[in-house]
Amino acid sequence: MKKLQLFSALALLILPFCMNAESNDHPLSIDIEEQFLNYLDTINKYMYRNTQIVDEKMLQCENILNNSATISDSALVGYVVQKAYYEHSNESPLNAFQVLNDHKYLLQNQAISDKSKSNYNYILGFTYMALGDFESAQKIAYQNLKRGRLKKDTALIANSLYSVGQLYADQKEYEDAIKTFLEIIELEKQFPIRASTKTLTDYELAETYLRHNQPKLALEVINRALIFLDSEKLTLLKPDFLIFKSQIALEAGNIKEAERQYEIVADLAKNSSDPLTLKNSNTLLAEMLQYKKQYQKAFEINQTLLSKADSSDLENQLICYAKLHELSNLMNKPTDAYNYLLKRNSIKEKLDNEAKRQKTSYLKVKFESEKRIAENEILSLKILEEQNQNKLLFITLTLSIFGILALFWAFHQKRKYNKSLEAEVDKRTNELELTNTELNKKNVELDEFIRILSHDLKEPLRSIVGFSQLAKNEANLSKHVADCLGFIERSGKQLNQIIRDISTYQDINVKSLEAPKQIDTHELANTIANELKKDKQIQINCLELPQIYSNNSVLNLTFKILIQNAITFNKNVIPEVSIQYMEKENFHQFSFTDNGLGIDPKFHDTVFKLFKRLHNRKDYQGSGLGLSIAKNMIEKIGGNIHLIQSNTDQGSTFAIQIPIIEFQHQASIIKEKVLEVL
Repeated sequence: MKKLQLFSALALLILPFCMNAESNDHPLSIDIEEQFLNYLDTINKYMYRNTQIVDEKMLQCENILNNSATISDSALVGYVVQKAYYEHSNESPLNAFQVLNDHKYLLQNQAISDKSKSNYNYILGFTYMALGDFESAQKIAYQNLKRGRLKKDTALIANSLYSVGQLYADQKEYEDAIKTFLEIIELEKQFPIRASTKTLTDYELAETYLRHNQPKLALEVINRALIFLDSEKLTLLKPDFLIFKSQIALEAGNIKEAERQYEIVADLAKNSSDPLTLKNSNTLLAEMLQYKKQYQKAFEINQTLLSKADSSDLENQLICYAKLHELSNLMNKPTDAYNYLLKRNSIKEKLDNEAKRQKTSYLKVKFESEKRIAENEILSLKILEEQNQNKLLFITLTLSIFGILALFWAFHQKRKYNKSLEAEVDKRTNELELTNTELNKKNVELDEFIRILSHDLKEPLRSIVGFSQLAKNEANLSKHVADCLGFIERSGKQLNQIIRDISTYQDINVKSLEAPKQIDTHELANTIANELKKDKQIQINCLELPQIYSNNSVLNLTFKILIQNAITFNKNVIPEVSIQYMEKENFHQFSFTDNGLGIDPKFHDTVFKLFKRLHNRKDYQGSGLGLSIAKNMIEKIGGNIHLIQSNTDQGSTFAIQIPIIEFQHQASIIKEKVLEVL
């Protein structure tokens, strides 16, 4: 779709920009300007078709400008527009915006034709759209539409409607998009419209019908467009329509029709110089092989596409990794699927960061531009006011000189400020690097300190607890001394528990997780229940707990913490814990419901914080780290834990969600059972 959007921006232009250069008030070197215009014509002809020729001619144009050749403003407008398209072809909309914005002043020249201004505004609106600034893009599109209707310029009207339709489609306002594209088709019945405009409108209309779940209407539009392409002998866009048609057939389950269309596309791809056509035909072949459950062949094609993908084309890599993840699941290779999912998520994170960076840079450029325009307007008003107050030429000339000097001074001050700012940024960067190095060193020291603390404190704590117990067994102890010894014993045990939990929490951030494996969660719950039955009579209710593919240590520790909490904070004779399972989106969800003390709603936001206790240590043991440990472990494997509901004396329900890293459901679902552990 990106290729079509970029190509459409070029194809919808009414005439080549460089053919009708107007004269202006600058003296011209005719030979140089004619050569310059010839280069622009060549760029216009081969844009999106032969990148080598376009790169060469664009470099020659830039050499002419860099050599201080005098080029008319009208020819320069043509160059600016072509340069913007060139940056779009290299997927650099921000550079395109910079070029257009830096040369906006050219439109003030009265010698520039309306057609050249329309071409400039069209690519500017398209650039806003590519940068995600739909408000600015929509404003320009409607301005062009209004201008086209006032001047009865059919081509400008069609171009503007096409931009409006794309804006509606991008914002998922499909009905308005369809209505706009149909308006272009109705316009064609009254006035002649370029073949490329008609064809691209049909493609956008068909795609919008599909996105609006109207495949029948989309197919009608595509068949009509294919007939028109054959009649006009336009082959450049034909493969895209055929691929579209094949995908519709595949979606409908008509594999024979999909294969028939693919064979046509494959023949066209062999004779095409467009590498994207060959890539799209191979992508279509992989989809058909997957539909026919020939997963290995489809997998190999996607691997080939990934190996040939440009390292800078993150969107293409994202699509390939997503497909490889899906096919690995279908081939029952959960480990490969998990690895491809991690790679896909890594690429997506890079894309998101790049989009944020580009958006930030665009807003910065736009802000600086608007600020500069506002400053220029203020300066112009001041100069005009001075001119009105004094008509003398000498005073006017003097004010102009002062204005120029002020601009030079401002420019000098700005450069000076920029240099100081760069120095400050370098200084802050160095300080940040030193701080990060020191922080890493402190973290290592902290890890070592906690390890030593937990190791060296355990031995004296065991001695304190042991000798306290021995002392309590001595005869002739007063009640006060016995109570003090009991307090020392309990405190020692509590401190030992805190040290053990701190070590566990620290290990989560230090140790690497084990590889995922098959886990019987019903057996896991049963094992934990049997471990805890020694201290108290409990009842565990398990509903359809499955076998899943996940990290055993994480699941074991999290289950144990939630079940232990349900038993510990419970005043009932027989604590009950109900464990239920369901699939929710792409996660395994286990919910733990108990009949314990419950949690006041005002504390719901703090239960997962470190050392957060809601009950006194005398009545209820614990370090206050259990839920923090569970939360840290679950999040480390991409899951989450949260409190669903709880009220005082009404029990609690916690839920944990674990990513599904296997495409099909695991077998051996255990039917409802009730484990009574006495």
